[in-house]
Amino acid sequence: MTDDTLIVPTVAGSTSSLAVIQWKQPILNCPACTILSYNVTMTATSSPSFAELITTQTTTQNLVIFRDLVSTSTYTFTVLAQTVFGWSVLSPASPPFQVAAEPPDAAAYVLFATDEANPNVAVQVSVIIGNTNGAMIDLYEVEYWPKGGREDSRTVAGGSSVFNVGEDVRLKPSTRYGFVARLRNTAGTSPASDVYYYKTSATMMCDARDFTVAPLDEFCTPSNGRRVDFVLKEGAVCDGGEEAVRVSEYLPCEYVPYVSMPGYTIVGVSIFGFVVCFSTTIFFILHRNKPIIKAAQPVFLILFTFAAAVFVGSTALRIGPINYLTCKLQMWVPHISFAVSFGSLVVKLWRVYKIFASKVSPHTNV
Repeated sequence: MTDDTLIVPTVAGSTSSLAVIQWKQPILNCPACTILSYNVTMTATSSPSFAELITTQTTTQNLVIFRDLVSTSTYTFTVLAQTVFGWSVLSPASPPFQVAAEPPDAAAYVLFATDEANPNVAVQVSVIIGNTNGAMIDLYEVEYWPKGGREDSRTVAGGSSVFNVGEDVRLKPSTRYGFVARLRNTAGTSPASDVYYYKTSATMMCDARDFTVAPLDEFCTPSNGRRVDFVLKEGAVCDGGEEAVRVSEYLPCEYVPYVSMPGYTIVGVSIFGFVVCFSTTIFFILHRNKPIIKAAQPVFLILFTFAAAVFVGSTALRIGPINYLTCKLQMWVPHISFAVSFGSLVVKLWRVYKIFASKVSPHTNV
């Protein structure tokens, strides 16, 4: 057996991802005994969750190396010694230790695969990382360019190591492209990887990016909708475009056309309601001095019927093409007119309530 206290283990050296742990041989209670092995335990406390991860190594020397350390964890180390008589008591823990992160090494490799969703227009690029040097990779960056045109290079970046290059900007057919990758962690950005080359297919089918959409009809027709032309862009290089240089299609209307049964119905109801409400307003104005009208508080009657006329008439704003003016009128006119009509009704009823519910004289002005 060993004595009850081992020498505290210490960090003899470290890099951004490993630590060398060393300790002195403990004093043995049996002079003729020898140390058979050491059991070294590393406890990693992660931040900010403070979860613990315990790793153990066995060695016959008083030195051990722990690898794949990260800068976001705090590490402590303890040692047990074994003789023929058994294990010693656990040594005191070493002082807390953290590795210092460094920028990652350059990407080890760049792999290419056909983009299954767009086999003729894009390529799937996978970045194989090397040593992360103590911190997780938080950004992958791929730069690519056609052969002989590095000045026309483009860059894609993201948190994933896999990119579908060519989905946003089409790759040229039968062209050799160069690719380099860069990695970034909290300590900085890696050097650029070696240049890897990929040659695109000679056949690339036309897709939506090769056409422009040119609306021809200003208004929708109730039977067909809106006619649009899909025109192949000048200089587009793709297969299948020769047969579809100009294609006309009809898309559903995004609004209710004037010349349609729903349009006629909305306009008819709107005009009828407006005429009824506005005629009632004129009637109240002309007869406002008659006793029965005065008793009904003509100011509120006029406000209510006029606002109702505007509210019903605003229904006609819901048909026809939508522009900036009609968009604003659709928002404000119905809401303001409804507020005025309903508000005048509420105030009118409030005045009646105050007259009949109050204890003051009926002749008091309210």
